[in-house]
Amino acid sequence: MTSTPIRLLIAEDHPIYKQGLASALKSLPFIDHIDTTSNGLEALQIMEEKPFPCILMDIRMPGADGIHTAKTILKRYPETRIILLSTYDDEDLIQAAKEIGVSGYLLKSADREEIIRAIQTVMAGGTHFSPEINHKLQRIQEEEEFLSQTEGASKLSQPLFREVIYLICQELTSKEIGELIFASPRTVEAYRSQILKLTSSRTGVGIQRYAMRRGILDDVALKEKF
Repeated sequence: MTSTPIRLLIAEDHPIYKQGLASALKSLPFIDHIDTTSNGLEALQIMEEKPFPCILMDIRMPGADGIHTAKTILKRYPETRIILLSTYDDEDLIQAAKEIGVSGYLLKSADREEIIRAIQTVMAGGTHFSPEINHKLQRIQEEEEFLSQTEGASKLSQPLFREVIYLICQELTSKEIGELIFASPRTVEAYRSQILKLTSSRTGVGIQRYAMRRGILDDVALKEKF
């Protein structure tokens, strides 16, 4: 943590949460000044006038959402530390946050101590993610490794792939399949794409033919599970 007090920008469209957050942090000795804004476009304008070293930013904001705003800011001011705030632990949002390189991701249920710890950690060059977010990040990483390491017919024999094939044949959407196998719609779409490729299919009909030939539709265990 730097010994020089920092300037903090809070970008949050909910006035009560924004005011409460600013009030809870304003007396901290390592924070010199706090400015607030209610949307992403204003945050970009503020940064152009005088960049802030640390930003607490809501993901859902009018004008420009937190993901888009954070991506733009980090491209222009790569030294800025951004901690995203959200009521959601949606895997698609977490994946997007990971890809743009934010320094932290906190659920809005985080208490004052965790928020303070997060600010101190990112300003020291580290990262801080709420425990729930860390759990989702680990799951995303495991899924990515699974998709990249397992190949060909051996991949299609994996229980998870058989489950997805079975559910595709039941004409479920990616969102519905994700809810059943505890994965994001984005991950299910990745499974769909690979299954189409590995089964030499162009549509769901081709996948269904493959499933019939391999006895996946007759798998009693799968029927009982879903």
